[in-house]
Amino acid sequence: MLDLPKKFKMDTMSSETYLIPLIVIDDRIFLSNNKISFRDKHFRIKHYDPLVKNISKIKQSIDIIDKKFRVSEVDLTCYNYEYNGETITDRLRKKSFIGKEIEIFYRSPSAENLFDCLSVYKGFIK
Repeated sequence: MLDLPKKFKMDTMSSETYLIPLIVIDDRIFLSNNKISFRDKHFRIKHYDPLVKNISKIKQSIDIIDKKFRVSEVDLTCYNYEYNGETITDRLRKKSFIGKEIEIFYRSPSAENLFDCLSVYKGFIK
């Protein structure tokens, strides 16, 4: 059974739910589909840039024979327009992000930090 954060669970019990995706790449790039300032896991304020265009469905599979569960992929599409003086492509080129950690959370309206958000994906960039 999935253990939901208390505030997330309360917010999603209503008939209308508004969730905002939060993407954290290598704890250095913070993206969303809205301009948000929000506290991270260490309660530091992080500014999420509104560059996320689309997040695909998270694909998963279960190998019953080998008893392995696998989250295979999620595709993230970003706008590549100039924001704060540079494009997302420029930011990603500065340092290699191949093999770096990416986390995807969904924020509900009353969430105050990442502990209040639902973690839906944790993986590595290919």
